[in-house]
Amino acid sequence: MLNANNQYDRLIYDEWFGLFPYHIRTQLNSKAEVRQFKAGESIFVLGQVDSWMGAILSGRIRICLHSNTDKEMLISMVERGEMFGERTVFDGMPRSGDAIAQEDTTCLLFYRDDIVPAMYSCPETMMYVIRILCNRAVRYLNTMELFAMQNVPTRLANFLLFLGDKYGREENGKIPLKINLSQTELSQQIATSRESINRQIKGFIEKGLITMENGEITLTDVPGLKKLCQVAVSD
Repeated sequence: MLNANNQYDRLIYDEWFGLFPYHIRTQLNSKAEVRQFKAGESIFVLGQVDSWMGAILSGRIRICLHSNTDKEMLISMVERGEMFGERTVFDGMPRSGDAIAQEDTTCLLFYRDDIVPAMYSCPETMMYVIRILCNRAVRYLNTMELFAMQNVPTRLANFLLFLGDKYGREENGKIPLKINLSQTELSQQIATSRESINRQIKGFIEKGLITMENGEITLTDVPGLKKLCQVAVSD
């Protein structure tokens, strides 16, 4: 059974958790709460007020926004070993987006009353975390610009390159995407219809930008996708 103690070693390698001294990591770990979420389950929603952040022990979640018509805009995907939800712990403000389990996911939750004192005791770690949060804010703004300024082919090309960077590994000049996303899920991630995604994927295949076999997409022309991303014309 998963618990905070037997999952502690996974946190040592986190991008900022590992900067804490051993005794502080141990204290934080002993106070953490294990939570499990089913695929599709909401973890938190826009406007929710709470005071914890999470470390993913297994599974994957997506951070996103939803329109009034329930169209989804992907902000980021968070993987095993990564943290999410830090901002509300530090500024006390409501959640600025939704977090949804992409698959069955287990998290360790760390609460503000434990994290903030640990930060004050380690100024170097605090400054490093601030830099991480600033970098994420820039990335989120870039995502918002992508949706506001670019057309569907450009958004799809950007998203495929994002998936390739995060989940793929180059093999003979090609990048198979090691993540299963249906066309419906792809359409949700770039805020368009499934029909539109279907047309764009067929077009990308005809141009030799990608291939698809058994639902798995492979990026076959990364320079071509990057060139397409330079187009910034609205629909």
